[in-house]
Amino acid sequence: MEVSAREDRTPVLATSTDLVGFSRDQIQKGSKSFSFASFFFSKTEREGAWLLYSWCRACDDRIDQAPSAEAQLQALADLERDTRRAARGDQTLTDPVFQGLAVVLREFQIPEKYPLDLLRGMRMDVEGREYQTLEELEEYCYCVAGVVGLMMCHVMGLSDSRALSNAVAMGSAMQLTNICRDVEDDLALGRIYIPTNFLLEVGLTRANFATPLGRARWPALTARLLDAADERYRHGVAGLRYLSFRAALAVAIAGRVYRRIGVKVRARGAHAWENRTYTRLPEKLATALIATADVGRRLFTRLWRPWRPARIDRVWGQT
Repeated sequence: MEVSAREDRTPVLATSTDLVGFSRDQIQKGSKSFSFASFFFSKTEREGAWLLYSWCRACDDRIDQAPSAEAQLQALADLERDTRRAARGDQTLTDPVFQGLAVVLREFQIPEKYPLDLLRGMRMDVEGREYQTLEELEEYCYCVAGVVGLMMCHVMGLSDSRALSNAVAMGSAMQLTNICRDVEDDLALGRIYIPTNFLLEVGLTRANFATPLGRARWPALTARLLDAADERYRHGVAGLRYLSFRAALAVAIAGRVYRRIGVKVRARGAHAWENRTYTRLPEKLATALIATADVGRRLFTRLWRPWRPARIDRVWGQT
């Protein structure tokens, strides 16, 4: 099944200038890390990434801001309906978030399955799903982050569809990092993402997770998840060879910035949740320099063997 042909056509987003500007503002307000990394993409890749981010951010906000469980379910149903409309290219959509989604799905030939999988992950949150094992948590990470990597594969283009596995790994690593950084914030929303079997191994349950006894074990529990994230970062980075130099650089920077957040959470120990852990601009700039050297080392063969995009011939999870 051929789902993308980047070598046949270059997406043109110039006709969507207003939508791109709106999406740029959303990512600058919502994620300084992703905004910083996105500027290393080519113009078309950058604008596609902004459009995708704007939709992802809006979906997350509309569910989190709903005042009740019933309102969250209704918000999710509305998001699913409008996402399907965007995938069909419905010209009657008036919400800029979904207008932008329609553009990016069409121009980059992104399968409808991917944005719907992301909403499936949000449904897990709305329904209060608990994760018994790391493998179950991995399904959630795929839905809310791995599929973003898959959609970005269509935006960036690949030289080989094997990179889809690397994209899922990188997205999952970032989500595991988010989970470790946001334990306190998620708890305020009634969500505990630490797998139940991890809790039981240190004498905890979800009932006493927030007690002083439970909090004393948060550093050890998150360290296990960060170890799992590190494995996935390594697999994700291995896929840089399938990307153009600029796309590889942007992905490498995003991955290193997020991985740095995990390093800081681990180093802060019990103090990691007293305030939000993030990377400052000087750290981001240093990370960009390190990533540039790393990507240059990995892709030096491009000097005599130029990169060429190929058809993406897989839809993740389908045969």
